[in-house]
Amino acid sequence: MMEKAAALLLSMDKSVVNRIVKHFDEADVQSVAQAAARLGNLPQPFVDQLIDEFASAIAAGHDIQGTPQTAAQLLDGVVATDQLSNIMSDIAGNASGRVWTALAAVPDTALVQYLSRQHPQVVTYVLSRLTGTLVATVLEQLPVPQRVQTIQRMLTLKEIAPLPQRLLEMNLHSELVSKAARNSAPDVHARIAAVLNKMNRETADAAFSGLSATRPKDAEKIKGLLFTFNDIAKLSDDSRTKLFEGVPVEQTIAALQGANAEFQQLILSVLSQRSKRMIEGELQNGRAASKTEIGKAQRSIADLALELVDRGVIEIGGEP
Repeated sequence: MMEKAAALLLSMDKSVVNRIVKHFDEADVQSVAQAAARLGNLPQPFVDQLIDEFASAIAAGHDIQGTPQTAAQLLDGVVATDQLSNIMSDIAGNASGRVWTALAAVPDTALVQYLSRQHPQVVTYVLSRLTGTLVATVLEQLPVPQRVQTIQRMLTLKEIAPLPQRLLEMNLHSELVSKAARNSAPDVHARIAAVLNKMNRETADAAFSGLSATRPKDAEKIKGLLFTFNDIAKLSDDSRTKLFEGVPVEQTIAALQGANAEFQQLILSVLSQRSKRMIEGELQNGRAASKTEIGKAQRSIADLALELVDRGVIEIGGEP
């Protein structure tokens, strides 16, 4: 089917191709390009048959020559230059190493599910190309008989011919690597929350209020991902202690000037006695920080909290 699609695209006017291909995702563009490169020479009767089959109008009425060069011409001006370079590199057979390297980022459960449907020799060859740690992880999840058989086959495994190897690599890319990349793309709600987390409080509140009015369901999802300076109250005492161990005293003083007395005491309670006395003295008798300084200090501490959460040092709402 992909070869038929490539043949029809090659026979169309470039402006029509541009309008069609721009709706493809990267995986589809790559598949079409690979199919176009494999076509070879297509006689006109075959093209006419395609026209009847798809009931589509095509521009040219001559034989079509499918080669890597015509595949490049097909995509020239349709996809970005660097994307075109990667696609043509894959067609030329230079993606082999990248496929095996990329498999390291595929969840081992997905890899096990894929291999469970393959011939034992395919399982053996795939595992022979992976790192020892990943191989051990996958083998542990295979049934014992299949595990034993795979290890035995690995002892006598020989190189496979280039064509089946290339077909296997293409299948691995489409079935595992591409899907894993799409599934790991950052969630849109998390991305927006990350942006709002970086804004000053007033700007973020205004943006969130507008979002709540127009897209309340999305706003609710984003709300659970937001983290401000005031949300430090949600941390356990142990997590607050770890957080303020990395905050300069001057920054804590500025940040607390914008907090109420109850919140100030919550933070002061996890500090050392020396730091607590120093900060209390500055809050009572020190220089008043500007609104900008307060906002900047609070945002910096909240950012540090998010960084520590990402690193697993602390947790929001509980012990790490």
